[in-house]
Amino acid sequence: MTNEERFPSSVSVSLLLTHGRSGRLILTRHGIKTGEGKESWGLIAGGVERGEDPWRAAMREAKEEAGFSGEHIIFVRGRNNLEPHVALVLGEDKNHLGLVFDTTYSGPRVSMDGWDVADDRSVDRVGLFSWQRVLKLLDDQTQIYRPEFNYPQMVRWILKDCRDESRAGGIERWLLDREGSIPGLTRRRMAETGDVRKFSDRWDYIPLYDSWMGMPGIRGVPSRTNFARERFGRTD
Repeated sequence: MTNEERFPSSVSVSLLLTHGRSGRLILTRHGIKTGEGKESWGLIAGGVERGEDPWRAAMREAKEEAGFSGEHIIFVRGRNNLEPHVALVLGEDKNHLGLVFDTTYSGPRVSMDGWDVADDRSVDRVGLFSWQRVLKLLDDQTQIYRPEFNYPQMVRWILKDCRDESRAGGIERWLLDREGSIPGLTRRRMAETGDVRKFSDRWDYIPLYDSWMGMPGIRGVPSRTNFARERFGRTD
């Protein structure tokens, strides 16, 4: 197998988007229900057209799927360093590369109950999920759209959300109860952390899809990689 064949044949962008005022995760509901007949939720996402800048593609999807203007979406590390988190999902027929931008919505007030989407073929509603609702989704993956991709992103968001110490207690209890059952999630030993009081510093999460880093010819760290920039012409 050549290096070219190892690269994914489809590419999409996604927004791990937090509502700034409420701290809730913004997810979209897909019209396609799960095999159990349940509604399914996932990140704002869509394909990247040939030659399209990934960040602009993400802003296009935010407008189409949620009605958000790009000027109200802030990249968490600053607009001058739009490096996405890279997720490679290995499939039986084709591989898929997801470029996930960690972002915050800071625009006009929106309904905390969510709203319907009329002009998108795959998404019919936007919802704002508290950390408690996200944990319920993680416990029942049948309500997650494409869980092989969206589940790890929700875990990443939960660990980020722990930076708010008012929520850390409940989230840590949930993680401790499931320690060993979430692939890639580990608790750091005291010898590694010292007397660490900050919750988010006590856990590491390496999703299984990060195994793509072992492929020949790929270098970097998944969350801070130049792979997407070199391969897809990421420009600031």
